[in-house]
Amino acid sequence: MFNIVLVLLFLFCGLPLIFGVLIFVVLYPAWFLSREEREW
Repeated sequence: MFNIVLVLLFLFCGLPLIFGVLIFVVLYPAWFLSREEREW
């Protein structure tokens, strides 16, 4: 029972972090490229 609670707690804390990293990895190059285009 305690293991299930621990896994749920890990997922609850870990999933937003994973999604945040994925969003950062996807959006950062796009932002960088758009910034590069504006400087030209």
